[in-house]
Amino acid sequence: MNCYDCSRDSVENPAVAVCNLCSAGICRKHLVETDRAITVTRLLNREEELPLRARKLLCHKCSQALQQPSQVE
Repeated sequence: MNCYDCSRDSVENPAVAVCNLCSAGICRKHLVETDRAITVTRLLNREEELPLRARKLLCHKCSQALQQPSQVE
């Protein structure tokens, strides 16, 4: 599989991961590694965050979309 963003520029570059949101192939250049909280639901629907966080791999576009400011006032 090749990197989706590179292929849009007519460049063949092997993908090293798949975006967790859009499932596009991503090369090292376009890869954004973040982390995400892992939660469990306890009694009475009380959600608790566990101490260890999981890896989250995103393409550059999805990473930007998640970081945009909210327009709600």
